[in-house]
Amino acid sequence: MSGDRGLVILAVAVIALVLAGEIAAYGNVYSYSAEVSEDGSYKVGSSGSHVYDVVSSDNGPYRSVRSLLVYFDEGYGGVVHGVTVEVGARALDEGYYISQLENNLRYLGFEDVKRVDAGSLEAALSGSDPSLTGLVVLHGALPDTVYSGSEDDRILSWISSGGTLYWAGEALGKYIGHPDGTATPAPPGYQSLFLGSECLLDMEVFPDPEKNRNVGRAYDKITADGYSDALCLKSNNVLYGVRSSMLGREALLTGYSDGDACSIALVQCGSGCVCVMGGLFSNYQRMDLAATIAAGIGPSSSLTDAAHGTVSRGSSEGKVSVGDGNVSVLVYLGGHFSVYGRTFYSEGV
Repeated sequence: MSGDRGLVILAVAVIALVLAGEIAAYGNVYSYSAEVSEDGSYKVGSSGSHVYDVVSSDNGPYRSVRSLLVYFDEGYGGVVHGVTVEVGARALDEGYYISQLENNLRYLGFEDVKRVDAGSLEAALSGSDPSLTGLVVLHGALPDTVYSGSEDDRILSWISSGGTLYWAGEALGKYIGHPDGTATPAPPGYQSLFLGSECLLDMEVFPDPEKNRNVGRAYDKITADGYSDALCLKSNNVLYGVRSSMLGREALLTGYSDGDACSIALVQCGSGCVCVMGGLFSNYQRMDLAATIAAGIGPSSSLTDAAHGTVSRGSSEGKVSVGDGNVSVLVYLGGHFSVYGRTFYSEGV
């Protein structure tokens, strides 16, 4: 009997060790922290060992997004292309993309995120301060509750009043979604409504991107602005992206370029901003979108300063230059695959 008791005790001990190992492997065993003062002094902490980056931006008249609406309505018409992913990975459909985007934003400290459908979108736009609010649309079509292809549409007046539209997955403004599940083409000139000109690298140039995964690939990193490296931007697909040679508005172009079209464009639209993410859905695009949102940047943003280092089981301190207007400072750990972040804002020191 005593031998059996000993075996039971041993078994319990082994199970406890296995559970402890699983917690260590799958649980978040690290703790993180970040602080930034108004003069740019920062302190980054981690109970483990991680690289960190501090990205300081002077955003000019642009006010950084503090809350985010995400449009998602499976019943409304949309245009979403099939997307291939790595072998064994889950298909990156619209719903999964959104859930993972929400996770990426949470890791970066951006948690004020709310999903809206076609019926609630108009009210959501009316009930928020446009200059502090962003709207993510991955559906390939804007719903007819806010968009008809006219310059008087609700979505356009909201952007012009200071809102920021983040768009990915199709040509911006090309389709109008309807409650019967269909999507119809917008009237000619839809690009100009949002961007001021016909400047997108659309499917008319590459008629069947799903059969050629290299369509829209760009291999030149945009380095002049500094954000490609500072934010660890990764996606190099420019299909549906903005072509700089045909753009006549103030814009921040970053990421990658094929010599003309770019993977990320933040374009002035009235008092607001339209952010166009080039390429079909991809995990890299999704992570770049999260970083762009968390950084708080817009068309008039410039990289004031950036710092890079390593923090190991303790804290690391330093200082970056900051502007005296609309300033955002993003601190994040983990480099290309962020595990923690926080953004600090100042609208005049």
